[in-house]
Amino acid sequence: GEQKGANRSTDPERVAAMFITSDEFRDTYNQIKQNALKGDVTVLLCVAPDTDALAAAQILIEMFKVDFILYTLWPVANFEDIDRAKEDMKSLANKYRSVVMFNVGGITDVLQDFEADEAGENEGVTFYVFDSHRPLNLANVWRDKGVYLFVDKETSEAFPRPDEVFNVSDTEDDDDEQRSKRSREDDEALALRRERRQEREERQREYYSSSYFGTPASFLMFQLAQDLTRASNPLLWLACVGLTDHYLNDRLDSKTYGHLATALESEVSRLNSTAADGRLVSTSRIQITCEHEYQFMLLRHWSLLEAMSHSRYVATRLGLWRGKGRDRLQNLFAKMGLSLEQCKQTWSAMQGAHRKEIDEQLARYAGQYGMENYSFPSFLCHSEFRRQISAADISYAINGLLSGDMTAAANRESMRRTFFQALDAL
Repeated sequence: GEQKGANRSTDPERVAAMFITSDEFRDTYNQIKQNALKGDVTVLLCVAPDTDALAAAQILIEMFKVDFILYTLWPVANFEDIDRAKEDMKSLANKYRSVVMFNVGGITDVLQDFEADEAGENEGVTFYVFDSHRPLNLANVWRDKGVYLFVDKETSEAFPRPDEVFNVSDTEDDDDEQRSKRSREDDEALALRRERRQEREERQREYYSSSYFGTPASFLMFQLAQDLTRASNPLLWLACVGLTDHYLNDRLDSKTYGHLATALESEVSRLNSTAADGRLVSTSRIQITCEHEYQFMLLRHWSLLEAMSHSRYVATRLGLWRGKGRDRLQNLFAKMGLSLEQCKQTWSAMQGAHRKEIDEQLARYAGQYGMENYSFPSFLCHSEFRRQISAADISYAINGLLSGDMTAAANRESMRRTFFQALDAL
């Protein structure tokens, strides 16, 4: 049926867009800050149990620390968690004036979920949503107040106009039977209204017809840090991890990932300069470099055989779950001039010249096996007293920590421990 939303003006010229693009991030953060510093007030952070959401939340937490803003962190894996957060807000009246949501809340009517509309007990609370899930719920997009969606410019341009999807005319509020009883309504007018309703319903079906992902929440949060002139290597690294996680989990295509990665690469160059002797120069405790990464899982910690055998990218292109697929992998090794013993050698123990030779052979033969995109531009993190780590490895590690059942009600305490363990690891 036709979607109707609360708190929406019936005048299409007065309906306000409640989505925030990057050029407005600073003003919105200052609004959260002002509300949080009024008396005994805490900001509620609702965070989904995924790597991108954790990275985005950690970026905001670091900025909150600078501004002395109190916050409560609430893991949200399902609607039961939302109900618990809602009840907590009710029990602590006026404690929360702002709720920031990461990869949750965008695809449902968030004010209705939290009973924060005009008829709800949590009225007056403002929700700020960073959610990469698409399509976003249009009730959130075109509300008059109460919820703000942080989106990229491309997403904002894809939203249908409110008059395309909502009934914005007071004369159309009655159903067909009631309108037919009005003697002044003729059949032609009724037919026109039915046609308009069908057009709105069709536009809604078109908008909601497919699900996909948009810009990672961590990338948008780092844009906020940039606008506040607080960009730093630790925050940049969190954005790199969130973006890489999106790509490794097929939430972004290669073109979109490349565009966003290029934006982060420019920040890497700005915050990490190179001295004449090749040393990285940075005022941060960590340094970041841009390097191509193989789509071979945890290669730096495994052998080439193990990394390729456990890679989803390789598995889906060679069919490694079948004997024929495993034979194709060994055939690729043979074409590259690698023995099985060499492939079982730990990658980190290989000499640099040997690794370079493997890279050259992959460039020559991988395309014959449908693996043209066997590598992608990514990021490495360096520290003086620790071995370098890649954004891809961190993504695999955090996903591993979060791979348990995060939705089982009986396992809630275990879920919370796993959530905070993953956040600490990140």
